[in-house]
Amino acid sequence: MEEVLIVGGGIGGLTLALALRRANIPCAVFERAPELKEVGAGIGVWTNAVKVLDRLGVGARLRETGAPVHIGEMCSAKGQVLSRSNLDQVV
Repeated sequence: MEEVLIVGGGIGGLTLALALRRANIPCAVFERAPELKEVGAGIGVWTNAVKVLDRLGVGARLRETGAPVHIGEMCSAKGQVLSRSNLDQVV
């Protein structure tokens, strides 16, 4: 079987690598950055992605370290709230 080459060691690339390895499919991840580190940014993980992470056995860790977001706001460049959404109702 040929090896799957994955370009990018972000969430998507590493999740794909984990899924492939669990299916006994050889793969290699190529990442430009010399090391993976925190960058001070938050990420959002939607419901379907959480289901995938659960199936891969890492959903519990996500829940331990993450925090749910209940309200989403769209703001102007000056910080004025343009719209607000209840994310608990998003499936």
